[in-house]
Amino acid sequence: MKRIFLIIYLFLTTCLFAGEFKWARVKFDVVETDTEETWRYADHVYNGNSQLAMKEDFSKDEAFLKELERLTTIKTDGKVHVVTLDNLEELCNYSMVFMHGGGTPKLSEKEKKNLKAYMERGGFVFADDCINYGVDDIFFRGYKKLIKELFGREMEVLPLDHPIYSCHFQLTNGFPCMQGPRKPAVGLHDKENRLMTIAACGDLHCEWGKDLNRASKTKIEDCFRMGINIVVYVLTH
Repeated sequence: MKRIFLIIYLFLTTCLFAGEFKWARVKFDVVETDTEETWRYADHVYNGNSQLAMKEDFSKDEAFLKELERLTTIKTDGKVHVVTLDNLEELCNYSMVFMHGGGTPKLSEKEKKNLKAYMERGGFVFADDCINYGVDDIFFRGYKKLIKELFGREMEVLPLDHPIYSCHFQLTNGFPCMQGPRKPAVGLHDKENRLMTIAACGDLHCEWGKDLNRASKTKIEDCFRMGINIVVYVLTH
């Protein structure tokens, strides 16, 4: 009987994920006094004079897409698509978008309107805080405030039995936390109980660029698994 259910599950997931999944990163502004960065698209590097600089780098996103294809039947186009919140129709070309930053999001009224409309139309937003030196959760707090402004409701802690923690991999401890004090992930559901957005402050994205053979392999694997669960949830709900 278990074998029959497994065959049915594999058949259904193969059909559901037959098309290419496209990964989109949102380009947005943040409050200038919070950080020198805007949307977090780059890594710190040292130039020839040993001075800290920023270099555009999407390698972590690309590493995640490779793991997504390796561990599921989901196919991607392998690209990191950069989108803004100015164009709602362009935004709606993606089933989910990824926001990652270290400062308070600063959106125009048009961007706020489009972000809300995107989620109400069925879009999903994954917001991941880039912890600055392991002590801040500025983006996390700012994003929660933004969502409350848009929907008039507080984001709520997602319980450990929420399907996003079990829709593909079983993550019994909930959302992984790689930096800073552990805080549970929060989310907001629509009237049909579909999760429209999830936000966390554990810097999940940072771990996607690390070697899976490191001593912290299990934690790194959990970060990939959580990201994969989010994609699977979006494609099946």
